[in-house]
Amino acid sequence: MIMKYAITFFTPLITIVSYLTLTIILYAFGPFAWETSYPVIWGMLNIAYIVAFVFGWYVGIKNKSSVHVKEWTCIDTRRIIKYLNPMLLINLTFELINLFRRFAYHSFDINGLMDDILYGFLNPGNSYNIFQDKINILTSEQVLGGYVMTIFNYIWEFVSFIVVLLGIFYFKRLKWHTKMFMVITCIVIIAGYISTGTNIGVFRLILAIFIFFWLKITRNKIIYGYSKYKKKMMLIFVISIVLMTILFNNIMQSRGGILSWNESTYNIGGVHLDKESIFFKILPNELHMLLVSSSSYLTQGYYGMSLCLNIEWMPTFGVGHSMALVKFLSKYVSETTRDRTYQHRLTEFGWEEDVRWHSMYSWFANDVSFIGVIWVMFFIGVIFAMAYKESILTNNPFAHLLVYYFSLMAFFIPCNNQIFQSTYTMFSFITAMFLWMYTRSKKAIRQMK
Repeated sequence: MIMKYAITFFTPLITIVSYLTLTIILYAFGPFAWETSYPVIWGMLNIAYIVAFVFGWYVGIKNKSSVHVKEWTCIDTRRIIKYLNPMLLINLTFELINLFRRFAYHSFDINGLMDDILYGFLNPGNSYNIFQDKINILTSEQVLGGYVMTIFNYIWEFVSFIVVLLGIFYFKRLKWHTKMFMVITCIVIIAGYISTGTNIGVFRLILAIFIFFWLKITRNKIIYGYSKYKKKMMLIFVISIVLMTILFNNIMQSRGGILSWNESTYNIGGVHLDKESIFFKILPNELHMLLVSSSSYLTQGYYGMSLCLNIEWMPTFGVGHSMALVKFLSKYVSETTRDRTYQHRLTEFGWEEDVRWHSMYSWFANDVSFIGVIWVMFFIGVIFAMAYKESILTNNPFAHLLVYYFSLMAFFIPCNNQIFQSTYTMFSFITAMFLWMYTRSKKAIRQMK
């Protein structure tokens, strides 16, 4: 079957490799005059990472362990939905409370919250700056729920995002009132992010809808021999791209002040625009602003990575790959781990730790060095491919979740280690990985018996 549908099983790989190649081209020939440190080494490392990922994907697709895993049944689905229904209500409660906490309220001031959300929609740039200032000066004790709510949040985050993703995945199977919980949850999430000048929460939801719908179409084609919804899929894809482009452009303009940009002075971390870039020549002036903002988003991490090559590796013992873990340890244990990371030590080059990006590779390199990242990319490729194959062949919902998480990770490779940036995605990823390994092994054992 895999040989018959080889292109289908390797489509994600082709897409990701093409995307990474395009971002490297944009970095090398795009609108910014990046001056790469050790360009030969930098280029060889990027090629090695992509090759390792490709090889890992091939190994994962060829892995035969999926042959012994039983297909997900209607009984299994009903059992999941049985637990999902009350969890969606609990999660909505948490999201509403955290919306107040996000705006630094210490009580349920509904009128004040609505005013702040409206202001954020109209002035995302100012709202973003206010939000960042509050993060830097306020503690958990000063917002709604205090430290107790913070502890509950840490615990609930192991399932919070999974509940949202499963709600999207099983949306058609939910009862009408549970669908309402799910819709309200998405509205709360979107309102919270957009009104504070950030777009990542909206992107996560749009990506989830796209990935799950695409996996459904692919499974229908391979398992049942038909491919319905192709036109609907293309429509969703086009609408998603258009919405995210508009949202991204508006937020980046408001947040970064790019509306008043001047080609002679605009810069990222002291790196100015390259007026001779071929992209400026082939694109109309109306698109130059979007080109600069998107290029800044997709390529500055590569420059941060090149700067890392100037400093000696200091191992961070398994926690340096995660911004969330580094900040947690720095706040509650010791600054030692943070002081050893590439990101912190790059401040001497004027590349701010919490402002600029460094690529996913640099974050993993904190723990294993840049050479060790080759192995990391290999294993990511293996697990990604295995999850993708099982999402198609067995319809395991937790395999679908892993495909989503790894897709999110792949998109942000040039930027940061997105899954491990916050406990919200990191904890839920760990849970999804555990549930996938548990359910596949349990079903394999059942079938062997």
